[in-house]
Amino acid sequence: TDAQQPRFETGGVAIELVVYWSRKRKFEDGFETAFGDVDAVSSAVLDALQDVRDKKGNLVERRCLDNDMRVVEKIARKAYDKDNPRVEVWLRKL
Repeated sequence: TDAQQPRFETGGVAIELVVYWSRKRKFEDGFETAFGDVDAVSSAVLDALQDVRDKKGNLVERRCLDNDMRVVEKIARKAYDKDNPRVEVWLRKL
């Protein structure tokens, strides 16, 4: 509900997210990491957190951010969790 959802519509915002993938990738040099592109997911998360507006700029749906351009700091990590793939997100007003 709106009462539980934080709202950021003034000042700058920092976001931290961890993307948990259900698969791993191993490189030829032995380096192993979670399989997936953390940048693509972080962009999709930011889009999902911002208000939805129609082509005329009218508000259709209110979300956590009035505009994702308020994000001035972003930390994105990826991790492996075979049984529980997910995205965890933290927002902080600057």
